[in-house]
Amino acid sequence: MNHRVLVIEDHDLWRQRVCAELGRTERYDVVGELTDGAEAVREASRLKPDVVILDISLQNVNGIEAARRIFTANPDARILFLTAQRSREIAEAALATGARGYLLKTEAGGKLELAVETVINGGWFISPGLPDEVVHTTRRKRHFPWRHDAVFHSSEPALIDDYVRFAEDSLESGKVVIMAATPDRLGRVQAGLESHGVAVGRAVDEGRYVQIDATDASEPGFDKDEELRRSAAFFCGMPETAGADRRVAACGAVAPPVWRAGQTGTRVELERFWNERVRTFGADLFCGYLLGESRVPGDDYDAFRQICGCHQDVHVR
Repeated sequence: MNHRVLVIEDHDLWRQRVCAELGRTERYDVVGELTDGAEAVREASRLKPDVVILDISLQNVNGIEAARRIFTANPDARILFLTAQRSREIAEAALATGARGYLLKTEAGGKLELAVETVINGGWFISPGLPDEVVHTTRRKRHFPWRHDAVFHSSEPALIDDYVRFAEDSLESGKVVIMAATPDRLGRVQAGLESHGVAVGRAVDEGRYVQIDATDASEPGFDKDEELRRSAAFFCGMPETAGADRRVAACGAVAPPVWRAGQTGTRVELERFWNERVRTFGADLFCGYLLGESRVPGDDYDAFRQICGCHQDVHVR
């Protein structure tokens, strides 16, 4: 099924470039091209596109105000800002409207399609060139009985930073943290925590921080059924690991290497399995992907959509 896209951009060359980029695949139908913010509000209400690509500097009504009006008329609208505005304050104001994406024009090459697909599927796309604070203000602050979130990063250091932040926040809130990753990543996460003043050794001794070597998931001859059995044992043991009065927060990349190996169906199956388990045990699960290691945005958009559907929140940078 094709996605219907409304493009609002007052710079002719940029508008043509966006439409040409989307026209390279059969997934998108551009249903309108506009230059005026007020007209964008009217046409978004009339056309009801799957996603609105919106610049901020527009004629008559700026993009942020146009977004507010679009969401007032249709709270389920999907909006991706495509702009040259790099200011943290402007980005946060734009995302505060309810928009799910903010893509800098300087980073649009090669990322536009991924950004559109992320927003359409309910995820968040934040340009890597924006400050990390913009990302964290978009993350949900509400408390849930369980969480299953994912992040797709374009760089290894950014992914490690997210692991560190997740583990630090979880430890501070009294949760038992289980970090599953390769030995190299485990070491870098530990170093990151210690640089933030976290006493990792004491947390390990007290059973509040558990490290699991996830190397096997990327080894040749990976056995899906065996991984499912390991996952079942892992989740069934979480309540015992944490104790009756503590919540578990698990983080890492046990099976993203399965995607890297081309086994996308297996990855989706594992995510669905874990989604059921975090609901059952009331746990937090944070899955990390590297865009360079995965098959996004390659041939597996269907798998990407399913991955988005398995998580409460998906962030792509």
